[in-house]
Amino acid sequence: MLALDLKISISFPRYASDAVMLTRCDPDRCAHVVALADSMASPLVNWSHGVLVAPRHPTAWLSGQFRAC
Repeated sequence: MLALDLKISISFPRYASDAVMLTRCDPDRCAHVVALADSMASPLVNWSHGVLVAPRHPTAWLSGQFRAC
């Protein structure tokens, strides 16, 4: 991947080990990484340049309670 590329990683509990592994990269030699996760405690957060948090509560998807961090 080139520095101008964008990688989007999505994983929710029980976090898929493949998603975490594919998110990891050297930030200086890799695409910009954005993660979609259920909380800032997600293992994807450590390897991402930006995180979009989507609460896991089932009604949160319907009520639009999304927060960008």
